Amino acid sequence: DLRKALKFNKKYMGSRYVEVFRDTGTKAEKEGIPQNKRKNLSAIPKTEDSNQPAESGCLFVRNLPYDCTDEEFKAHFENIGPVSSMELPRTKNNKTKGIAYVTYLFPEHAIKATNSLTFKPFQGRLIHIIPSNKGD
Repeated sequence: DLRKALKFNKKYMGSRYVEVFRDTGTKAEKEGIPQNKRKNLSAIPKTEDSNQPAESGCLFVRNLPYDCTDEEFKAHFENIGPVSSMELPRTKNNKTKGIAYVTYLFPEHAIKATNSLTFKPFQGRLIHIIPSNKGD
């Protein structure tokens, strides 16, 4: 992975300029806090929400490229399952605002999309997907 990353150092990926930096460690590592004394955020239990994708099938997607088309966006999400609706807000200049809403026909596809597409690249950007209740 390091060699792959270094190939892109100070180069362009499409219209994006990429620089690779050395990881200097977390604040806890720098301060010498033992591993067993650090906060483990993954151990915090998640609360049950009424807007989980299991119920609504609707997702909020952010960090989208500003020049993606509706067709490209829909095709990316239809790889998971049938999309019943989507909303890709645009500016006055017809650029996307970098966010979108996707509602799947079956809520289990929304769960699958959240698990398999979150923090995965879409047109050179790592997208972030969270449950939404906009579809209700």
